[in-house]
Amino acid sequence: MGFSLPTLVVYPGRDLLSSRLEIKRDRVGLLAEISSEFVRRGINIFTTIAQVSPEGRGCVFIISECKGPEVLEDLRRSLESIDGVGAVEMERSEIRGLMISGLFFPLSRAGRRIVLMVDSALKSLIEELTRILGEDPANAIIFRVGYEMGKGLGRVHLEIGEAVGLRDPLEILKHVLLPLFKSSGYGIASLEGIREGALRMVVRDSIEARVRGRSERPSCFLVKGMLKGALEEVLGRQVAMEESRCEAAGHDFCEFIASY
Repeated sequence: MGFSLPTLVVYPGRDLLSSRLEIKRDRVGLLAEISSEFVRRGINIFTTIAQVSPEGRGCVFIISECKGPEVLEDLRRSLESIDGVGAVEMERSEIRGLMISGLFFPLSRAGRRIVLMVDSALKSLIEELTRILGEDPANAIIFRVGYEMGKGLGRVHLEIGEAVGLRDPLEILKHVLLPLFKSSGYGIASLEGIREGALRMVVRDSIEARVRGRSERPSCFLVKGMLKGALEEVLGRQVAMEESRCEAAGHDFCEFIASY
């Protein structure tokens, strides 16, 4: 089971609370102290996400049970009195059992704004483009969209590599590009072969292959475009990309050959 972002929580029959705590000074044991204030009041915590910068500043997000107003105000005061904690924001669910918290906005990663797309939205986009334009023109547009997305991501990959001292393009590919591809939810990508002027990459559990369903030919045009665009930025040269195997076509994995 993968990690579910708590921007949407459905717990039928439960009163829910979303809390955002400003961390002004991180220290050992801070998260334990924060959790103990909930425990002391008999409040069950469902999700905790803590994020702190190297400078010791950040925030903690908590999704929990919701008690009465008096209990919550007392909880807020106690949390704000903890050494290292700044302002505390709280948001109660308006519909019992449903929490769509605005405290996570804006979503970001490595200082960049991000948005989320569910698989059904991607499926609907592909199907509607295909209905309007026909299969080949739709796939050409989807590939181009992926390519431009990949170029933008590739520039971010280079920035991350520079920040941690990675200079070799293949090291950035292995330690930044492919792991971020997986952590973004597109699929489990790995570098399976290197030879002069060519790379063999494998993607397992591709979200695009999953939403497209059964196909007679390789069909991950968005993923193909993203990998091509990102690789061109990281390698600093033009790349020809071919998808030789695809889960949608019945293979065990999607295989991409990059030639440059």
